[in-house]
Amino acid sequence: MEKEIIMAIKKAENKAEKMIREAQNESRQTIADAEKKSVEIVSEVVQNAAKNAKTLIQQAEEEANAEIKPFLEDHKKEVDLLREQAAGKMNQAVSLLAEKVVELDADN
Repeated sequence: MEKEIIMAIKKAENKAEKMIREAQNESRQTIADAEKKSVEIVSEVVQNAAKNAKTLIQQAEEEANAEIKPFLEDHKKEVDLLREQAAGKMNQAVSLLAEKVVELDADN
């Protein structure tokens, strides 16, 4: 009878050890799966953040361009007006220079 009890105890111990090994293997697999999933989640978050950042930069550039456009148009008009005025005075400047040259030449 003692032999049967010892065998039953050994059998129970073996069964318990097997259950422990299976639980350890399962926990290792669960940890590995969780680590893999966390890497995937982090990668997805980084990709989304980069995508959002790109969108925000594009929106900021569009807003900046929209804000500066009237300013650029006003200054372009101003530059064009100054060019026209300068072109109109070019003949007068050439005439004045020609007079000075003639005066200098006449004085010599």
